[in-house]
Amino acid sequence: MATIVGFNSTPAPIAGHAVLGAVLALAGALAIAAYFVLVRTVRAALDTRTIVTHTYTWAAIALVAAAAVARQGPPGLHDAPAWGGILAMALLSQLLGHTALNASLRWFTPSAVSFSTLLEPVSASLLAFAIFGERMSLQALAGGAIVLAAIGIVLYEERPPEVVEELL
Repeated sequence: MATIVGFNSTPAPIAGHAVLGAVLALAGALAIAAYFVLVRTVRAALDTRTIVTHTYTWAAIALVAAAAVARQGPPGLHDAPAWGGILAMALLSQLLGHTALNASLRWFTPSAVSFSTLLEPVSASLLAFAIFGERMSLQALAGGAIVLAAIGIVLYEERPPEVVEELL
């Protein structure tokens, strides 16, 4: 990841907040790792649907509370791009992406699932190139290749024996 981010010459979106962004990213990484460990421990007692229903409900409550504290109201009723973005994040990112991560904890360790989330910046970079024509530096391309190889190695090494039997 340092190869991808370390050579980035793009300034932070809000000047002077690069360190805050890095701290928030680290806090997010620690939070998702703790969450995956917690989910793995309750996995025997609860199914994926129950886990994500509770998680998404509490997340929605926390986001509404944070918006209220920050005095941020919802977008206007006729703001189609804003509501489309909210709907896309809810259906694609949450229901498909994060629910799949929760379900995969049945077969993989929390560290393997957490490590696989590194696919997000790699796939986002590829989509930015395909959709918006954004260019990537050679260092970013090399970093992406290293991340993909590392994910493959971790997933290969940490897969449980029953998954191997199912694949064969």
